[in-house]
Amino acid sequence: MSTDRVRWDSGDYARNSQAQRGWGQELIQKLELRGEESVLDIGCGDGRLTSELAARVPRGEVVGVDSSPDMVERARGEFPEHRNPNLHFEVMDARFLSFPSRFDVAFSNAALTG
Repeated sequence: MSTDRVRWDSGDYARNSQAQRGWGQELIQKLELRGEESVLDIGCGDGRLTSELAARVPRGEVVGVDSSPDMVERARGEFPEHRNPNLHFEVMDARFLSFPSRFDVAFSNAALTG
């Protein structure tokens, strides 16, 4: 399925993503973060897990990317940069990431499937 045709409803996702959030929290707990890492969250959705990552790296930074403008808009609204200075969200297709090699950790919860 092409992500170009998928239209995510961020409100519906926020109401019905408990399972994904649980899986992601398990993955986050397994990460051995020291607190200053730079983390890329691929397929950040509504930003909830991304914000949990940011809390784990208070001296680092977290960038959440998602191909859905609606999801990124919701994430930015829920977790604005002025309250979360180490957290940033971008609309970006994971197939075409345009970052220099600057991340210590790449995190993805159910976004990279084949």
